[in-house]
Amino acid sequence: MVGAIAGSRPGGEVGNMEAMLLHRFIPQISSIVAANASTDELQCRLEETMLGIIRHDNIVVLRGSIQSDDDDGTVQLVYEDMENGCCLHEWLHGNRRSQLEAGERQRRRRLRWRARRSIAVDVARAICYLHHDCKSPIIHRDIKPTNILLDGNLKAKIAGFGLARINVAGLNQPLLNVEIPSEAFGYTAPEYATAQRGYGRHLSKDVVDKEIVPDMARYLKEMKAMFKLGIGCRNGQVTSLSFHNFQIANLIPASICSLKNLKYLDLSFNNLTGEFPTALYSCSALQFLDLSNNEFTGKLPEHVDKLSLGMQHLNLSSNSFIGDLPSAIGRFSKLKSLVLDSNNFNGTYQGAAIGGLVELEMLTLAYNPFKASLIPNEFGKLTKLTYLWLSWMNLIGNIPNVLSALTELELLDISINKLEGKNPKELDLSINKLTGSIPEDIVNLKNLKILYLYYNNLVGQIPSGVGMLPNLTDLRLFTCHGVFPVSLGDCDTIHIIKASNNHFVGDFPEKIWSCAMLTIVMIGGNNFTGTLPRNNRFSGAIPTSSATGLHRFLAKNNLFSGMLPPDMSKLANLVRLDLSRNQLSGLIPTYYHRALQKSDHK
Repeated sequence: MVGAIAGSRPGGEVGNMEAMLLHRFIPQISSIVAANASTDELQCRLEETMLGIIRHDNIVVLRGSIQSDDDDGTVQLVYEDMENGCCLHEWLHGNRRSQLEAGERQRRRRLRWRARRSIAVDVARAICYLHHDCKSPIIHRDIKPTNILLDGNLKAKIAGFGLARINVAGLNQPLLNVEIPSEAFGYTAPEYATAQRGYGRHLSKDVVDKEIVPDMARYLKEMKAMFKLGIGCRNGQVTSLSFHNFQIANLIPASICSLKNLKYLDLSFNNLTGEFPTALYSCSALQFLDLSNNEFTGKLPEHVDKLSLGMQHLNLSSNSFIGDLPSAIGRFSKLKSLVLDSNNFNGTYQGAAIGGLVELEMLTLAYNPFKASLIPNEFGKLTKLTYLWLSWMNLIGNIPNVLSALTELELLDISINKLEGKNPKELDLSINKLTGSIPEDIVNLKNLKILYLYYNNLVGQIPSGVGMLPNLTDLRLFTCHGVFPVSLGDCDTIHIIKASNNHFVGDFPEKIWSCAMLTIVMIGGNNFTGTLPRNNRFSGAIPTSSATGLHRFLAKNNLFSGMLPPDMSKLANLVRLDLSRNQLSGLIPTYYHRALQKSDHK
C-alpha cells in the first residue's frame, strides 16, 4: 500500500483533503481517504493523538497515518472515505479542479438554506461534544470551511485538529502555555461580539437544540455584530484593536503586547489597574494609544519614550497618575494629540519638552494639581494647536503674549487658575472659523476698547450687555446673527460700529444715534460708512441724530417709511446721502435743496 501511495504523486505525496481520494489508487480499501498532507510532523502527530481519543458522529474518523521514507519524513493522515471528497469551502466558493474530479452531478449542485443550516448544526454539535462531553475539554482553535468535510449526505464532520489543545484546567479556565502561531487563523464565535451585553456563552446542548436550530437568523445577526469587536488585520497581521468599554479588569492581557504590527490600541473605559503598562513597549509600531478612563496609578516612567516613537495620539486622561510629567514625552516628535487631563499629576511638567512637539493639534493638561507655574512661553511654538485646555492646573502670572501666535486655535480654556494681570484692552478674533455663540462673559472685560469678531461662523445674538462695556470704542461684528443690542445706545465711548453682511431683524435701535462720539456705522456692505444699513431690511422711521461727526449716510434698499427728518440738517459734515429704494413719503425739506445747491457750487 505504501508503494502505491508513494507512486501516486511526485515526491511521494498523497495529496490534501480537498482533492486526492486514496481509494482511486487502492480500490480494495475504498473506505480510506488521504486527508492531510501537512509537512509539519508535530501538528500531524498532535492531530493523530486527538482523533485517537474522541468519537463523535460529526468528527472525522482517523483510519491511520503513513510516514514517507524520504528525507523530510512527510506524515500523511488517512481519514474515512467522505464520498463527496471535498470540504465545505469548495461547496461555498467552488474549486474547478475538485468539481471536475467529483463529476458533473456535484458541479451542478448548490447548497440550499436547509443544507447550510444542517451543516451549521452538525458543527455546533461537534463543538459542544469537544467542550462538554470529553474528560478534559478540547479547544479546536481552527474551525474554518476547509476543515469541515462533507459526506454523501452532506453531513458535516470536523477535521484539522493540528492546532487543537486539551484544556486540563477545565472549560472556564485559561488555556495554559499556549501560543497560537501568527499565521494560523481560526474562527471567532459570534457570541463574543455580544459578551459585554450579557449574551456571551459557550455552546451547550440546549443552545444547539433549542436556539441554533430555530433561530439561525438571529445567530447570523450576531455574526454581523462580531465585526464591532474592532479587530483589524492587514496582510495576515493584527494592526488595530478597539476594546472600548469591554469591562476588562486588572492588567492588560499579555497577548496584546506580543502584536508587533499593532498600530491602533483603544482600551478606554475599562477597569484596568496598576502602574503604566510598560509591556506595551513591545508594540513597536504603535501610533494610537488610548488608556483613558481606567484605574491606572503611580508615576509615568522616565523612559516612557520606549513606546513607539511613531506615536501620534496618546490619551492617558481620567486615571490616577501622579508625580511629574517626564521630559521624555517631548521625544514623540510625531505626536498630534496629547491628552493628559483629569489625573493627579502633582509635580512639574517641562514646558520646553512639550513645546517641542510642533505637530500637536490637541493638548490637554487640565484638572491636575501641578505645582504652581507660569504658562510656558514654549507653548507659543505649537502653531498647529486647535484645542488647548489648561483649566484647573494651578497656573499663575500673566497670560503670555506668545499665545497670540496660535492662530489655528478653536478652543482655549484657561479657567479656574490664579492668573493675574490687567484685562485685555483689545480682543481681535476676526477672520477665523469660530462657531457657536458669542459668550455672555465677554461683558466682564471692563477695559476692552476694541472688539473684533467679524468673518467667523458665529450664531445667535450679540450679548445684550456689550453696550455696557465702559471703554468700548470700536465694535466689528460682520456676519453675526440675531438682534442688534439696544444697549449700544448707552455706550458713550463708541466711535465705530461695523456689522455688515448680517442677518439682523427688526428696527435698528434709535438710541444709537444719540451717541455723540459715533463717526462710522457700517451695517450694509463691507466698505461703506454711514449711519444706517445698506442692503438690509430694517424698517420704521428714519431717526434723528446727534452724531454730528457722520459724513456718509447710506440707507439704500431698506424699508424705512415716513418723512425725511428735518433734524438731519445738524449733520454739518454729511457729504453723501443715499435714501433710494425705501418707502419714504411727504415733501423734501428745504434743507436738502440748500445742501444740493452748496454741493453744485463745489
